[in-house]
This record gives sequence, C-alpha cells and structure tokens, in this order.
Amino acid sequence: ILMQSVLKEKYQSDDDIVLIHNDENLGFAKGNNVGFRYAKTHFHPEFIIMMNNDILLIEGGLYQKISSEYRNSNFAVLGPMIYTKDGKCNSNPLRKSALTLSDVDYMMKDIKRKKFWGKRHMERFYVKLCKPKDVTQPHKADDFIHRQENVCLHGCFWVFSRGFMQTFNGLDEGTFLYVEEDILYTQLSDKKMKTVYLPEIRIYHKEDSAANAAASSRHDKRMRFYENLYRSLTRLKEILEERED
Repeated sequence: ILMQSVLKEKYQSDDDIVLIHNDENLGFAKGNNVGFRYAKTHFHPEFIIMMNNDILLIEGGLYQKISSEYRNSNFAVLGPMIYTKDGKCNSNPLRKSALTLSDVDYMMKDIKRKKFWGKRHMERFYVKLCKPKDVTQPHKADDFIHRQENVCLHGCFWVFSRGFMQTFNGLDEGTFLYVEEDILYTQLSDKKMKTVYLPEIRIYHKEDSAANAAASSRHDKRMRFYENLYRSLTRLKEILEERED
C-alpha cells in the first residue's frame, strides 16, 4: 500500500505512465499478464517488453535494434545479453533445447527429496552424498556473445512481437513463480514460432531482489523456492504430456 501511494504521487500527473494496482499477489505470469493485456488492448503496440523491476537499461537505441531484428527474423520473443552483479553475462540464453518429460520427472523427484531433507535442515548432506545430476545443458564459452535463434530465453526481460500478440494473450497462468521460461519455450516450439537471443541489446539484472526482500531467512527462501518450483514443474509436465497424447 505504501509503495502504491508513493508511485501514485510520483506519476499520477504523467500522461505517459499508467499505474495498475492488483489487490493481491498474482504471481509472475498472472501479474505480468495484467499489464501485458492492458498494453495490448489500449495501445496496440508493435512490441511489448516484459521486464523485472530489478532491471537497468544500460544503453540507448533499444527500439531501433528490436525493430531491425524483427524485420530480419520475424521473431515471436527476443531476449538480450544480461549482465549480473558478479560481472558475468552468461544468464541468457538459459538453454538451447527444451526440457524433456524425463528431465521434468527427475527434477520433481529431486525437489521432493530436497524438501524432505530441507525441512530437517539437512539438505546439504543430501546434495553432498547423492550428488543429483544437472539436467540443464552446459554452455560453451562463446554461447553468450553470438546471436542465436530458437533458444530458451531468461524471463527477466522478454520482448514480445506483434506476431506473438496475435497468437497468445500473455503467459501461461498455470504457475505462480519459476519455469515460465520453459513453458513459453515449449509452447513457441510447438507452434514453430521463433525466439532470438540478441547480444547487441544489453541490460543489467540485480537478481532476486524481490525474493530476497520477501524471505525472512535463507532457509525460508529455499523452501519457498522448492514449493513454487515443484508446482511449476507440475504444470510443465501437464503440457508435455498433452503434447504426447
């Protein structure tokens, strides 16, 4: 409520800014869809950018670069190079191929084990003794400096094209937090719609500032992460199983 009043006071006389207030925390997908659908309906834009509140734009010419790429590739969703506070730029793309049903099943079983041991504050022993495998694909050193097509893009900054807006009315709302990238990537792949990673566009991501502020401790944050991740993987599993039917 305090943040809402601060924003309203700061921007209520600015005709270029629309402040939308949700009465409850809808989660990542549903919350962003409120803004996405408002912009799509009221402004009929060429592009919609959906970005986290801990993103800093560090260069100009954003529209020119996006529109130039769209003319060349007719992308559905575009993602930039992402710099993080550790000085790295390897957050995007997340991976080059979609998670499989077996990948998701393994991840869900692993999370259930981590939750079991985590509740007893013994997760580190499970990880050390069992050494669960990482189902995500390892990156090559130059994966982040070259433009790529049809890759899974990090959800902190997405550019949606008019082509995407004509097919989708936002993100899948079967999650509260996490796995939105994989769900989007899977749905785009099914419709043979293109994603583009464009390192010519660069942003800075502070990372997890919202989650860090909400969690009372590292343990609480970790357990909340497992709960939300498991639910989201359940939704991705449903989508993958529907594909196989």
